This record gives sequence, C-alpha cells and structure tokens, in this order.
Amino acid sequence: MIEILFLHLMRAYAPLPIPLEQFAKVANKHAEYIKKLEKQGTIKFTAAYLGKRARVIIFDVKSDIDLFEAINGDPLFNYTERETYPLITSEKVYSIYERIEKESKKK
Repeated sequence: MIEILFLHLMRAYAPLPIPLEQFAKVANKHAEYIKKLEKQGTIKFTAAYLGKRARVIIFDVKSDIDLFEAINGDPLFNYTERETYPLITSEKVYSIYERIEKESKKK
C-alpha cells in the first residue's frame, strides 16, 4: 500500500469568530472527529500546542481526495486557518540520495 503523509497545521482564528462557549462545543465535536480518524488510521499523529488554540496532525491517506475529505469534514474547519505540507520518510529520502550517488559514479 502506498503511504502518503501530510503535515497539517491548524490554528484558531484570533480573535475567535464565535463566542468561546460555542467554540468549546465545536472543539469537543472536533475531538470526537479526531479520535474517529485515529481509529481508522487516517491520522498517524496529532498533538495540541501548549498555550495556543492550535494543533498539528500527520495524516496518512491513500489519495488527495481522502485528505480533502478528512480536512473538510473537521467540525473546526470554519474556525481555523490551516497549512498542509506533503511529507516523505527519511528512509525514502536517503534511498533517493544513494541512487543519485551511484548514478553519478557511473559517469
């Protein structure tokens, strides 16, 4: 199976666009959503930032459509700014460099 990893950073808008009590309700729905995606294997790692309304998530998806659905299905989607970056494992990067080095020695 092909593993496609994405680093996803999310931060709540400041100031919050809704009252804190309403945000807390949505954040609890977000927590349930995150747990569901973890059980499904869609989320490989997640953690909140200390002292911030922010979170980091590493998604493990099969396609860009799976990533789109995971991000857009988040109850906090409308209340957070987000950045997403594709990742490659260190092992894959090292194997690419090894191949480049071997090919350069053949010349």
